[in-house]
Amino acid sequence: MPTIRRLRALAPAPERRLAEFPQARIASVSPFTPSARRGVAGAVATLWLVVVVILWVATLGLWYMATRAVGEAEAAVETQKSACTEIETQMAADKEAFDALSAVVGYRPSPEARSDPGAIQIELDGVKQDLGEAVSPDAKLTLGEAVAALRTALAGAKQSADSTQTDLDGEIDQRQAAEATANEVESTFTEQVTQINTQLEDERQRADNQSTADLKRFDELMAAQQASDAAARQAQQSLADVQLQSRRDLSRVEAQLKAIAIRREPKAPDAPDGKILMVGSGGSIAFIDIGRRSGLRPGTRFEVLTPAANGELVNSGTMVEVRELQDNIAMVGVIGDFNPLNPILPGDQVRNPHFDRTRVMHHYLLGEYPLTLSKEFVAARLSELGAAVDGTLGTQTDVLVLGDKPLGEAEAQDLTMTDEYKLADKLGMRIIRLAELAEFLRY
Repeated sequence: MPTIRRLRALAPAPERRLAEFPQARIASVSPFTPSARRGVAGAVATLWLVVVVILWVATLGLWYMATRAVGEAEAAVETQKSACTEIETQMAADKEAFDALSAVVGYRPSPEARSDPGAIQIELDGVKQDLGEAVSPDAKLTLGEAVAALRTALAGAKQSADSTQTDLDGEIDQRQAAEATANEVESTFTEQVTQINTQLEDERQRADNQSTADLKRFDELMAAQQASDAAARQAQQSLADVQLQSRRDLSRVEAQLKAIAIRREPKAPDAPDGKILMVGSGGSIAFIDIGRRSGLRPGTRFEVLTPAANGELVNSGTMVEVRELQDNIAMVGVIGDFNPLNPILPGDQVRNPHFDRTRVMHHYLLGEYPLTLSKEFVAARLSELGAAVDGTLGTQTDVLVLGDKPLGEAEAQDLTMTDEYKLADKLGMRIIRLAELAEFLRY
């Protein structure tokens, strides 16, 4: 059907053929045009080619199936041959065993062979003699009975031999254990005797050495006692002299400390250091009457003091920090958020207990300080603010700053029990905690 449709598609329409080609009238006697005939020939050739390919593929399939069947048949034949060979080998082995058995019991291994009853009877009589009391002398012993009796006798003999061997092995083990125990006891006894002899010799030698050492020690102790008595008498005299001198020195030092404490006139920490001259329009900056000539440094912080109703100065809760300096005035800025309900006004006082416009304040740091406010940071900030940090506590120190006890030392001495604290208390120094100083040091 596809070929016929293709031929019809290739064939031109009659009306167009008559209109385009005048010669079509002459060629109209033929059912197909030359191009159509060529198309038909090509289709037939293609059809034959398809048939040939199908036949070739079918031939290859048949050849493959035949080759596979032949291989399987050959494998089956080889398997059968191998099985026949195994059967023949087994038959030969069975025949050889049958011949060996017939030679003993008198069977006929082949039609030509004959049994020998005399030889069989002789063998049975020998078995009877070997069995002894197990078989009556007058009894007729068959081959099966002889084999059963022999098996029974063999089992009994084997059991007796096993029991005897077990007893023998137990006896041997006992003897070996006894010999090992005897050897161990003998070795232990010999070792103990040797050890006791060695200890006796060591004790004898030690006693002799101890006796000699004791005599020598006694002589040394007598000499040392005499020397100690003489040294004690001399030490008592020296101690009396030292105590007398110590009381004199202590009296002199106490007098000096009292004189120093009287001469020291530390600044009262509550006294104001200056006052507010002018306040900026926004209220966040102001000017104070302290400047560079008073030793003021940038970053110094002051508390703002306002007069109460009774005229006393109270802390307003506002802190200012020095931003810019001139000779006699400084510009300060409010730290934190500006509180419009509590503004800074001209005339308010400022105070920093760690600042003195007349001289440099000396501080001494005692105890341990946390990582966030280390001794190095505190010393650096005090230096920036115009103060000084002393390496040792002395008469020039103004403020003692107490830190914490050393960490990890449960029995560490409390800071108030230290010599530095006692000396600062005697000298009338100002003693504060680190928390009191922290607000004036942080950025």
